[in-house]
Amino acid sequence: MKIKLNLFITHIFKTIFLSLAVAVFTNAHAQLNAENLIQFTERDGLPGAQVQGLVIDKSGYVWIGTNNGLTRFDGYEFKRFYFDPNDTATIHGLAVTSLFEDRKGQIWAGTGPSWLNAYDPVTKAFRQYSFTHLIHHPANVEMNIRVMCADNNGRIYFGIDTRYGDEISSALLYKDENSDSVKNFITPDSLNIKNVYCIRKDNTGNIWLLSYSGAFKIDTNRNLTAFHALDTEFTGNKDYPGDFQFDKEGYLWVITQNLRLFQFNPQTAKYKIWVLD
Repeated sequence: MKIKLNLFITHIFKTIFLSLAVAVFTNAHAQLNAENLIQFTERDGLPGAQVQGLVIDKSGYVWIGTNNGLTRFDGYEFKRFYFDPNDTATIHGLAVTSLFEDRKGQIWAGTGPSWLNAYDPVTKAFRQYSFTHLIHHPANVEMNIRVMCADNNGRIYFGIDTRYGDEISSALLYKDENSDSVKNFITPDSLNIKNVYCIRKDNTGNIWLLSYSGAFKIDTNRNLTAFHALDTEFTGNKDYPGDFQFDKEGYLWVITQNLRLFQFNPQTAKYKIWVLD
């Protein structure tokens, strides 16, 4: 089923933007009303003009990852986190590629070039985890933690991508809650997961991901299977998924590179498509 998208997609993106803005500034105790948005720039303490990640933690702090570093906003001022070569407890790397808060309240930050940091709010210290040795990659390729997501048992999944789109494999990693190291996610012999650029959890606890190898699902028993339900729509139209999200009813929404919007029902495998006129 195809539906014209002209005003519909505009409405969706406006709704998402305004919802995010309200969530950010409400939790940060800043002033917001229907006619006024507060704009923060580098003059206010934001490290960089390009925001690449944002997390509101359990205490209401807003963590902002930019192309020029990581900062935390308390509603009044920004606290910048700097790398100190003489202090291993400081953040490593500069440009923030991803942010995530785990269920213990730790803030995870993927930074370039090729760093993974975890901030402990109790000790106020960063710890680094090595991961590049786990990836099959060409020489001299900068790899980054592109996305992170946790399952219901505290396992964190890390999707690895490259700065300039160079192809890599074994690009899905994980860390169990009580483990001290990041590990490869072992896939069936017939599956090879290349660059991972999106990971989400659905309402039942399954983990879904998009990669250069296609779409995959990890069920609650941590078994991985390929997701082929929309392959014909994607490959047949030379159109590929760019991002996806689950709504509260459990529907999977997928936006593609050609700005087609899919609403997919995982229970019935039926879907609708909204397209630009």
